[in-house]
Amino acid sequence: MKYWLKVVNTDNSLLKCVYLDAVEDCHKGCKNWVSNIIDLLNMYGFSETFDNVLTINNNIFVNQFKTRVIDTYESEWFASIESNSVLDMYKIYKPLHGYECYLDIIPRSLRLFLQN
Repeated sequence: MKYWLKVVNTDNSLLKCVYLDAVEDCHKGCKNWVSNIIDLLNMYGFSETFDNVLTINNNIFVNQFKTRVIDTYESEWFASIESNSVLDMYKIYKPLHGYECYLDIIPRSLRLFLQN
């Protein structure tokens, strides 16, 4: 998203021309990085942003988008845990998604040996 916003607001005429060609190809049905941006915006509820990109505050948008992605992931994580009866005990010990501090007790170089 940050790169897309940077390209949209660039003063570099060559970069702007390449971007506009990519947008045109996207509107013709070709899949490219611009179509991926549109898909992500639609997926996370920011559909109107693509057409109004020049009127938004980039910093606020990036923060809102990041928050939405994290919230969506955590919601899907929680739903998948709740729907799986095999994970009943896991739900007791891990009610929230997040980093666990006990991972810092073992040095990074030795964590690999615990995975097997």
